[in-house]
Amino acid sequence: MAEKRGKRLQEIFSGVWIDELSDSQAPLVAKELLDALLERLLLHYLVDDRPEVRSFLQETSFVSRARLCYLLGLLSPEEVRDLYALEGIRNEFGRALGERSFEDEDIQELVESLETARQFREHPASLGFSRDARMRFNSAVHILARYLNFRTHEKAGLRPRTPHPSFRYTPPGEFPPVRGG
Repeated sequence: MAEKRGKRLQEIFSGVWIDELSDSQAPLVAKELLDALLERLLLHYLVDDRPEVRSFLQETSFVSRARLCYLLGLLSPEEVRDLYALEGIRNEFGRALGERSFEDEDIQELVESLETARQFREHPASLGFSRDARMRFNSAVHILARYLNFRTHEKAGLRPRTPHPSFRYTPPGEFPPVRGG
């Protein structure tokens, strides 16, 4: 699973990108990209038991992975809300029987809720690049992908994967050793 995802992630970063996709394809690809980045972040951060971690990740959804990253302190409240909103946007496009567009009112409302896009739009360096809902969506996905990718690397200051402490019996009345961390 992770090898396939890693390959897909590499393809997305090397050229196939949401800017070039149709409105209905962009949320699906963006969700896959962000999901792969969440998985990679969790693989880097969780204990060094790859089979168990991979099994756990196969059983979880995009929203569950985002929530876990937030609960571990890897995402800010704004970032996790944006990931939830992006899942909502993907669901809106996925439910449609016909072609949907970022110009649809309900989609625009969801895009307006993206804090990442709002901050980008208000930043002087944006130079008006976030004029419409599709551009704001693309901006939010690019920014979130960049942040998730950065946090996977040790230079981001995250604690690398660690093995579980070994079990040692402690008689009643005594406290088991606490592992410093």
